[in-house]
Amino acid sequence: METEDEISLEYKRGNATLRSSTHTLTYSKTRKVAAPPQVCKVFPIALKRREILEYDIHTYNFTLAITRILISLNPDLVGSFPTIETSHRTTELSVFPKLEYFYVPPYSLRVKRPAERQIDHASESLTSGISNDDSFMSLFDSFVLQVVLPYMKRRLHTLGMIQDLHTPMTFYYQRPPTLRIQPGPSTQSVMLHRDGDYGHQEGELNFWFPLTDRTLTQTELWVESQPDEGDYTPVEVNIGQVSVFHGTSCRHYVPPNKTRYTRVSLDFRVGVQDYFDPHWKMRGTKDDHFRRTIEY
Repeated sequence: METEDEISLEYKRGNATLRSSTHTLTYSKTRKVAAPPQVCKVFPIALKRREILEYDIHTYNFTLAITRILISLNPDLVGSFPTIETSHRTTELSVFPKLEYFYVPPYSLRVKRPAERQIDHASESLTSGISNDDSFMSLFDSFVLQVVLPYMKRRLHTLGMIQDLHTPMTFYYQRPPTLRIQPGPSTQSVMLHRDGDYGHQEGELNFWFPLTDRTLTQTELWVESQPDEGDYTPVEVNIGQVSVFHGTSCRHYVPPNKTRYTRVSLDFRVGVQDYFDPHWKMRGTKDDHFRRTIEY
């Protein structure tokens, strides 16, 4: 049992973030010699450049949707809003707590405990809460269909990768998206990496967006502009904006959240027809993200 003094130190051990949609890489001697994805075309370098996509926060109020979900989960496992009372829960946004005040129990970020891995149970609860919430999933599907896919086709058309905007093509999007909760003050960071190391393919793009005020959390996602450039710059996007980048090849990391505000974000990936193999899986991976196939 942790003492009050130990808990007051907050987040000095364990993972930097609590996340849903766990994606795990296990050791495999055959990984390096495994067959690569079977694709028709090479993903162009121009599509790997970072862009910002904007959306209407009133139509797609993900902050409110995630707040509702977090309130419904086990506070001792996932976390809680210290000021909210169960008897006063309501659907009115004006009385909802701010995501920046969400508190994650420090032990739920610990990788090892004497009897169990608490972080695994917390992540599973978070994943279940998101994927089983019909209202949120409907909102997310609408966002992909009405905002993300039209953007993708416009960008592909501009780059000359498709002839017109009207011919249907196939996309493969991660569903549900990944929710990441990064509390503070913390000494823990998300290490430098590229998603290709964890089984993600060249033929997909990352969509990452914050649900909390970056002026409060003061912690950014840092991404290089092109693969192996090493010119890391912060992804300075606000609520209502989405950072689009090629996380498979472009390295990225997140420094420690040194504030007392919690940083919350959503992200997912979209694979593109002819550039993405929906049947491929890196040897040694488990708990892979589910993909929905859609023609648009």
